[in-house]
Amino acid sequence: MVLRTEKLIPFFTSISHDENGKAVIYDGSLDGEEVEVSVVGERNDFIKAELVRVISPSSDRIEPMCPHFGICGGCDLLFMTRERECAEKERIFRSFFGRFSGVSFLDSVFPQREGSRIRAAFRCDAGSKGFFRRGSHEVVDIGYCPLLDPALNDALADLPLRSHVAGTPLSGNGKAEEFMAFKSVEISGYRYHVGNDVFFQANIPSAAALLDFVVGFAGNASEVLDIYAGIGFFSKALESVGRKTIAIEENPNCLAYAKKNLKMTEYHNIRVEDAGFLLRKSRPEFVVIDPPRMGMTPAAFRVISGLKPKRIAYVSCAIDRSIRDIERFVAQGYSVTHAQLYDMAPATRHIETACLLERG
Repeated sequence: MVLRTEKLIPFFTSISHDENGKAVIYDGSLDGEEVEVSVVGERNDFIKAELVRVISPSSDRIEPMCPHFGICGGCDLLFMTRERECAEKERIFRSFFGRFSGVSFLDSVFPQREGSRIRAAFRCDAGSKGFFRRGSHEVVDIGYCPLLDPALNDALADLPLRSHVAGTPLSGNGKAEEFMAFKSVEISGYRYHVGNDVFFQANIPSAAALLDFVVGFAGNASEVLDIYAGIGFFSKALESVGRKTIAIEENPNCLAYAKKNLKMTEYHNIRVEDAGFLLRKSRPEFVVIDPPRMGMTPAAFRVISGLKPKRIAYVSCAIDRSIRDIERFVAQGYSVTHAQLYDMAPATRHIETACLLERG
C-alpha cells in the first residue's frame, strides 16, 4: 500500500488514510512523505501497518547515526533531525497542558543526543549483549551506542557473554539489568551517591533543570514532603536548616543511598498508600510528587490530597498518565500555573514534564 503521511500523532505515530477513508497508522515516517507500508493488522476503526520504504522523503529526514537503528529497540527517532524531534515533543507537551487555562510554559530543556544518557538497561544472551530487537525478546549485539555516555559503553563492552537463554536478563530476575555511568554524580552543585539497583534520572542537563524547577517553586516553605523520593534526588536539594523535610520511598534498596545523600531529611521506607498515619500531624506547604510511569494509585492520591498542601510540583515521565492525576488535583481546587518539558531520553518517544499546582 502506497500512502502519503498526513501527520504525526502522539507519540510520534504516523497516520494516513486508505482509499476508503480508513485510518492507517505506522511508525517511522514524517508528514508529507510518500511511503510504502505493509498491513499487519486491522480493527474496526483503523489499520495497523509497518513502514516498508520511503519513496519521497521529508527535508527533516536524515541518515541515522547508528547502524543498528530500526533493528535495535533502544531508540525511536534517529531518522529525523534533532530540531524536528524537539519541535514535535514541544507540540505534544503543549497540547496536553494546553487544556488547563492560565498555564505559564517555561523554556523546554533539550540536551544533545550524543553521549547524553547516563543510565541504561542491558540484556545478554549466549552470543549477544545490548538491547532487545524492536518488537521482540531477541538481543541485538550493538557493541556501541552513540546515545550513551562513554562510561556506559565501557560497561557494555566489559560485560561477559553468559550462557543465558536468548533474551533473558543479565541478572536472571525477570528484568533487564540497569547500569549507571557513575557511582556518584554532581547535579546543580549537589553530589549524589547512586547505584545500578535503584532508579536515577538518565540525563544530567535535564535533571539539573528539573531540580531547579522544584527547588525554585518550593520557595521558603517551612515544611516540604517528597514522595516517591528514591535515593533523595529532590530531598537533598530541598533539605536545609530551619526546614522540615520528609521523604517517602518504598524501595528498600534506596535506603542505603539515601543515608549517604541526605543529612537533615526524615526518610521513611514505606509505601505512599500506607503513609497516612505517619503523616497525620504533617502540614507540608510544598509537596513534590514523582510517581512511577503508571502515576498515583487512588489510595496514594487520597493520602496526599488530604494534606491540602499549598503548592505541589508534579513530575512525570509519562505525560499522558500524569494528566489524569493532575486533573484530580484540579477538581479539588488546584490550578496548574507553570509547566516545563525535560528531554531525559533524546531520540526516544519519552517526554518528562513537571508542573506546579497551586491551591486557590
